[in-house]
Amino acid sequence: MDLTIAFKQNKQPQNMQRSDILDYIQKNDIDTIYFQYIDLEGEIRELVIPINSIEYAHRILASGERIDGSSIFKQLIPTGGSDLYIIPNYSTAYKNPFDENSINIICNFVNKQEKRAEFTPNNVLINAADMIKKRHDLELWALGELEFYLIGEYEYSPFNLKAQGGYHQTTPFLKYRSVANEIAKVVSQITGNVKYAHSEVGYIPKIEKPDSQWNGKHAEQYEVEFLPAPIETAGLNVSIAKWVARNVAAKHNLGISFMPKLQNGHAGNGLHFHLELLKNKNNIMRNENGELSDESLAIIAALCEYAPSLTAMGNRVKSSYERLNSGQETPSSAYWNKLDRNALIRIPLAWQNGEDLASIVNKNNSESYHSPFKRQTVELRSADGSANHFFLLAGICQAIIVGLNNLEIYKEKAKQYSNSNHNLLDPLPKDLNESAKLFKNNRNKYKEVFSEKIMEYIINYLSKK
Repeated sequence: MDLTIAFKQNKQPQNMQRSDILDYIQKNDIDTIYFQYIDLEGEIRELVIPINSIEYAHRILASGERIDGSSIFKQLIPTGGSDLYIIPNYSTAYKNPFDENSINIICNFVNKQEKRAEFTPNNVLINAADMIKKRHDLELWALGELEFYLIGEYEYSPFNLKAQGGYHQTTPFLKYRSVANEIAKVVSQITGNVKYAHSEVGYIPKIEKPDSQWNGKHAEQYEVEFLPAPIETAGLNVSIAKWVARNVAAKHNLGISFMPKLQNGHAGNGLHFHLELLKNKNNIMRNENGELSDESLAIIAALCEYAPSLTAMGNRVKSSYERLNSGQETPSSAYWNKLDRNALIRIPLAWQNGEDLASIVNKNNSESYHSPFKRQTVELRSADGSANHFFLLAGICQAIIVGLNNLEIYKEKAKQYSNSNHNLLDPLPKDLNESAKLFKNNRNKYKEVFSEKIMEYIINYLSKK
């Protein structure tokens, strides 16, 4: 992680002290600190702090700063009680890749009682994840798959691809591969959590959409996929990746779109999440016989049950439903299946018999390899780039809490949500109105993780679209 201050200081992030950051500031002529924080939509905003002196840097790192909370969370707090503190989390400090001689630190919100402000998206997710830990002695980890289009001027090339032909393509057929590589590299240097990046199916030689700012432009779809991390970290990784992607695209004078459907007939942008339960840091998604564990089956069933109303957080614009009903590797009803990319929940390959598969290809290799990790996940495939991913992940936590609280019931329910029965199940919503109505009618199912104000915000957001 070339940009992470902790590793530059020979420390693990969780062990970072204020003195480590001050030491880095002095040794590297840092003149600016960016306090970054997560807004109501799950996006990064920032406060720019010039370093007047090392004494001031010490003070600001200890005390944090005040902001106008009503401008960021106006749907949740009144103007008359608007101040919030933003307090830096030292473990997140990293060198700013877009502004020389500066560092960024992700902050958390603290209220006037000097306690964590529980209504902010990242704190809502932290609280939801903590419920799983406290009630079931389990950790929920996740990894996101962030898809996006890079968009630029159309230029003739003898190496043009056909539409929808972009999956895992190479240069010279791809025009923006180096830009996508830069995005993945910078995100990896900040988070240390990138698994890989690749071009995706979507390849639009020339966008034909007269009412769009992108009309006549060239578009290529890419994906950055993360490694598993605690679910609250997984949410932060997505926010950082979107921030980095926009900055890198702007640097190269390119547009970028995370929208679920850039043009009908072409692949949409999903935001899939893989989920795994850990006990004592060990993946428990499969049992001793190599079959899906009771916990896996229970959370699969709970996610299928909650999926229609989860669209209120995961599918928040009109084109979300153009994507879901496109028939292009997207779910339209709540069922699960192994490997099926049309299913709501997909059970991917997981190296069940260990990770030493290289001997199958490399016959003369005499070295063995044993990984201490198990990789089984379940993948929720409904969400897209319009998602408020912190609230979505908190809603996922709520579903998992219900599944684990009623393990035997939901383990059996998994049978009714299996592939063989999927035509009998309720479909996912067809539009925003239906999504809002479903969430409103099922709001009591979310009361453990969302306050009434947050649920009203979710409903009102959809009704205004």
